[in-house]
Amino acid sequence: MVIGIKIAVLIILVVISVTYEQDTPVYPSPCPRIYEYEPPETEPDLWSAVVLISTDSLLYYLWLNIVLDRPALHLRNPVGKVVTKNNIDFRIESDIRIFPGRPIPLRFSVKYDPANGVPKLKAIRLNGKVICKDDALEMTTIKPARIIEQTTASTTTSTINWNTNTV
Repeated sequence: MVIGIKIAVLIILVVISVTYEQDTPVYPSPCPRIYEYEPPETEPDLWSAVVLISTDSLLYYLWLNIVLDRPALHLRNPVGKVVTKNNIDFRIESDIRIFPGRPIPLRFSVKYDPANGVPKLKAIRLNGKVICKDDALEMTTIKPARIIEQTTASTTTSTINWNTNTV
């Protein structure tokens, strides 16, 4: 009787494990040298990844944009504060210094609503420079900021339109 219960519990755990892994997929990385998804978390609506940050020159401030293909509830990381206007383009801001040379791993987690599907990485920008983008995703475009100049009789005014809704 006790052995039968142990076998039944083991079977249930295996079924739950297989179902959980199917509900929380790990996608192939679009940039395997600098970005990797981690194995599924214990929460079915959360995934984590690590991005390797490296630079050729000293950075006095970090702005790391993680751009997803669909909205997420929030993004967590241990390094800095997270800013977003649309829950698709998340910017991690930190005053840490990054020295040239050896890459620094930065782990982050994305919490999402399963009803909206699992968001995937679309692009990563390091201090404004695209360091990773997923060419396989439809509608992936990297648009530079547009500079709009308005000239009056005495002055010229330049306005930068960053358009944060695109990568």
